[in-house]
Amino acid sequence: RGLNDDGILDALLLLGGNLIWVNGEDGDDANDATKDRPIKTLDGTNGAKARAVAGNNDIVVLMNSGGTIAQSCVRLDAALDWNKACTHIVAQSPVFSPWSPRASIRPNLATTAFANFFTVSARGCLFHNIAWVTEFTAGHASSIPLTVSAPYNRFNRCHIAGMIDAASGGGTGARCVKLTASENMFENCVIGVDTIARSVANASIEFASGAGRNVFDKCWFPIRATATSPLLVVVAAAAGMDRFNYFVRPKIWNHGTSIIAGLCTLAANAGGYL
Repeated sequence: RGLNDDGILDALLLLGGNLIWVNGEDGDDANDATKDRPIKTLDGTNGAKARAVAGNNDIVVLMNSGGTIAQSCVRLDAALDWNKACTHIVAQSPVFSPWSPRASIRPNLATTAFANFFTVSARGCLFHNIAWVTEFTAGHASSIPLTVSAPYNRFNRCHIAGMIDAASGGGTGARCVKLTASENMFENCVIGVDTIARSVANASIEFASGAGRNVFDKCWFPIRATATSPLLVVVAAAAGMDRFNYFVRPKIWNHGTSIIAGLCTLAANAGGYL
């Protein structure tokens, strides 16, 4: 059911795209990307992104071959720009909860940390039941697991696990999600973690460059604050928002040792409303 929650896969299949199967542990990019002969990477020369056809509603399926992290994650060596329109990523996973779905996109642990881990610069993409986890061996003070720079994308039952190490928890530039685009939908997602201390004025979400009409519907926002300064939302620059950004029934909590002084910090002339 995790793969086909709410009929999402059925709806995508009606659009006629190709299925591209990815197994980050046992796959091989020399394979033909079928379920029986999956490939290994998202970003390789013969990986999923290279094989997908923009605008074709191709579906990349992250396979779960055993339930452990190693058996159900795809690892990156460098920042990935998902720039093919209407190219979707869904998980073959029995995990129904949005909390840490086992199918995940993670860095290779020994890779030198980089800030913008995964950028969605294409329109019309669906991401369902997956996690972005920036678990570098050595953290990055400006870590951002997910940057969305194009409109009309949908994130359903995903976990954007930002600030999961001491360096990013203590970095003022760290975010979970950065939005520089409008009209994206986040549904039943978890944004953040409640296990790593946040000790400075970093933020779970940043709206930048005229981001507007983005909707967060029934999402969870865990924070573990060990200072008064961590934020849920920051708009750091004038005109960072446009029109409005809307939160429907958000669940926000602080599992830390300090009381947060303010939930949101907005620039003068922020350009829109929360």
